[in-house]
Amino acid sequence: MVFGANSTDVVARRALLGALEALQPHLDSLILVGAQAVYLNSNHIELPLAPATSDADIAFDTRSLEVSPEIGKLLRAAGYSPNAMAANPGHWINIEEVPLDLFQPRILSNRSSKSRGADLGPHGRDVVRIIDGLDSALIDNSVLTISSFEAEDLRSYRMKVAGPAALIIAKTAKIGDRLLGSDERLVSKDAYDVYRLLLATHTELLGQLFQKLLSNPISASESQIGLTAFTQLFAKSQDAPGNRLVAEAAKGIEDADLLMASSWALASDLVETLGLTA
Repeated sequence: MVFGANSTDVVARRALLGALEALQPHLDSLILVGAQAVYLNSNHIELPLAPATSDADIAFDTRSLEVSPEIGKLLRAAGYSPNAMAANPGHWINIEEVPLDLFQPRILSNRSSKSRGADLGPHGRDVVRIIDGLDSALIDNSVLTISSFEAEDLRSYRMKVAGPAALIIAKTAKIGDRLLGSDERLVSKDAYDVYRLLLATHTELLGQLFQKLLSNPISASESQIGLTAFTQLFAKSQDAPGNRLVAEAAKGIEDADLLMASSWALASDLVETLGLTA
């Protein structure tokens, strides 16, 4: 089953298109990240565990962001509102209560490491959240077409979408943070998304993309940290934490041992291609 076959996918894409329609004046500064970006990078393969998401995630390249029109005003006019139940800024919901998360990569922030809200000048400090793990999306991205899964919805937008290497860094950072903090929100789906990207992208190409990230001052530090974590989570052994999470995600759908072995092999190949040691 491919992305777009589930009802939650349809609603999530509708929320994304609504946000893109509202934010058209800033479209060149937007980068699609998160699960919808993962599936756009891997929808040419089919796996037993169907892709599914219930939200939309957008990163802002604030280096090119115009001072007007104001992001908050655009979103509110389109029926989006800040989620009053969310602990962090940048978390919006539409009239269908579908989450829309807006992020600023940490490296672009002019605020302290403890700050959560991005300082976007006239746009305010409560519209977009500062986050770790997305610096690489500023470098590894490509322009793709985002269309609806509903025949009657003709909206379509060309926008930057984070690439597979950047998404692996982001997912690995998310998994590592949650494992380290014993976060109860830890979900095995993130690990399976890493596996999905590894399977969908030729190892040679992934290696080239990671080398690009490692050689760029914007993404070098985060990529190095991310690759170290990736190695520990997926390439260290078949029973490494990331591989066990992959198997957990597909429990009852795929054979756990075969899945962990496949994930380990793909991760090991990438680490070897990059000249790293597991």
